[in-house]
Amino acid sequence: MATAPGYSALTSVERGLTIREVECRTALSPCGLEGFDYSLNPYRGCQHGCVYCYSPCVIREKRDWGTFVDVRRNMPTVLAKELRRRDRGYVWLGSVCDAYQPVEGRYSVTRRCLEQLLEVDWPVSLLTKGHLVARDYGLMREFSDFDLGFSINCSDDSIRQATEPDASSVEDRLRAISEACDEGLDPWAFLAPLIPGIADRREDLESLIEDLARAGVRRIGFDPFRFKPMCWPRMRDFLEDREISISGFKRALNTPGYFESVADMIENECDRRGLEVMV
Repeated sequence: MATAPGYSALTSVERGLTIREVECRTALSPCGLEGFDYSLNPYRGCQHGCVYCYSPCVIREKRDWGTFVDVRRNMPTVLAKELRRRDRGYVWLGSVCDAYQPVEGRYSVTRRCLEQLLEVDWPVSLLTKGHLVARDYGLMREFSDFDLGFSINCSDDSIRQATEPDASSVEDRLRAISEACDEGLDPWAFLAPLIPGIADRREDLESLIEDLARAGVRRIGFDPFRFKPMCWPRMRDFLEDREISISGFKRALNTPGYFESVADMIENECDRRGLEVMV
């Protein structure tokens, strides 16, 4: 894989990660996303530090995203009580955090929540960038309905390091996908966000789709970069640090047909390899 010059990133240690153990009053929240009834977030904050993430906009978080994680240690206990009195529904696990970010290796809050959900066998959907998820494949396999997705938007790990500093490497994610396929979990891949000039290059996306197909993925979804004013400063600083034209970046976002052309290329590549495109 080619390495893009000029990319660098700070790890969470260098950014100064603050981890707090907190208590939560509720576990399940109503989910406004079509197809889901509840969202469940074992953590507030995410140490991956993705420069494009708009989760802080959703939860109106003022702290510097990627520098803190609030660990909801009592969530499995709270969840167990709620599951006894709530109507059965579809749970989106990690709607505004990555449930398998590195701190999960220390606290296992996500795993303990999954154990409670398995007791009642509620359907669960999970999207992650963390290879730690492979630890719990045996548990996930016991669900009647478990949807596992991997978010990955490039094949070049230097770009990954710059845009998703503490997320798992491209290689580790591909390995976790292959292991999930071996376990019969039928994982899908989410190519997102498609960042103009960074994660939208034809050669990179073709290479990524080929790697995903080789790992065993049969379904692929994708999504463009979503401009959120509250979160723009982090993305703007990223572009300026790497001397990427901000006007050119915005022009690409606003160019009629830009995203459609990238989508057509992805769909053609998937069709050529017999992969299903998720709309």
